[in-house]
Amino acid sequence: MCYKVANKAPAAQLEAELEAEFELAAQWQPEQELSGFAHPLLPVLTGGHTRKLELMRWGLIPHWVSHTTQAAELAKQTLNARAETIFEKPSFRDVALTGRCVIPVTGFYEWQTSGRTKTPYFLQPAAGSFFLLGGLHSAWAHRETGEIHHTFSIVTVPANPLMAEIHNTKQRMPLILPPVNVAHWNNPALTQAQVRDLCQPFHETLMRAENLGSGTQTSLF
Repeated sequence: MCYKVANKAPAAQLEAELEAEFELAAQWQPEQELSGFAHPLLPVLTGGHTRKLELMRWGLIPHWVSHTTQAAELAKQTLNARAETIFEKPSFRDVALTGRCVIPVTGFYEWQTSGRTKTPYFLQPAAGSFFLLGGLHSAWAHRETGEIHHTFSIVTVPANPLMAEIHNTKQRMPLILPPVNVAHWNNPALTQAQVRDLCQPFHETLMRAENLGSGTQTSLF
């Protein structure tokens, strides 16, 4: 799964490297540790060839939610969206076709389990500045105030060999898109079959893992 990420890139770097206009850039605060359970605001890339960066809150609230209590509960349950069921789950099936997005991060965290011991790892790109995580986003209107809440979920897929060694209980990983697939993923005209074709594990040679317990970098092979 993916519940903790890093994005230490300032707004100017995000705009330049992703070739996107960053709305509300002045409100972005780069962070090394961003926990989904705190529902932080993160830069999210929308649009195809004409790109836009927007700040959205982690934890997707579907547009059909009626009450704030339900919204808060669902936001806890939608930090991740399993690729295999995004067209079946009520929270995701609408936006899986028309509301896909990309979340740029400088890395993410996962834990390896051995008995009662959990060892944290930090995963980073082997080259380049960002992992480009495939996501889903939604706009929910608060029924009392009328305020629009823009929220997102990170899509997950089966683990590649590196991530299977690290996330050895669930054996999942975030959907990481090659840069050439970003515009395609964000294209709302894709069919279900085309979306599913893009939901593939990222190649392990394009990642590096740092064992935060020992401070060493390893491929685990």
